Amino acid sequence: MSRTYQTTVPTRTEMHNIIRTAYDHGLTLFDATEAYGPWEVERILGEAVGPFRNKIVIEKMFGWNIDQ
Repeated sequence: MSRTYQTTVPTRTEMHNIIRTAYDHGLTLFDATEAYGPWEVERILGEAVGPFRNKIVIEKMFGWNIDQ
């Protein structure tokens, strides 16, 4: 959610709505790989899935060497 190929980046509220809409449409696997933006993706996803966090799976790859 923190990186995009478009010129506009959704607001945090819009990102939450996208995640919740995906869940409402049956998506139950979310990927929070750090290559998408270390730490911020996890925060955004965690904020959005709070009401249904026990009904989804969050996957995470690790071992990337991302220079901060």
